[in-house]
Amino acid sequence: MSKTPVPFSPENIKTVASLYRRSLRTAADWINRRDFYRAKAAEIRHRFEQNRNVSDPQELKVSCPRPLMLTI
Repeated sequence: MSKTPVPFSPENIKTVASLYRRSLRTAADWINRRDFYRAKAAEIRHRFEQNRNVSDPQELKVSCPRPLMLTI
């Protein structure tokens, strides 16, 4: 029997924080001008803030990978 994920659990918070940091690092690796990087970082932050109140784990799973695509 699979364990039902709990929204806003420490595990989910850690996963989202990791995705956020990875998104920023990826943007920093690909963008060499600081002003362009700051604009992209603000965009990434905005995308994460849009999904801040998502409590459904299935919806969170769908919405989390999207910020990783911002740098492509």
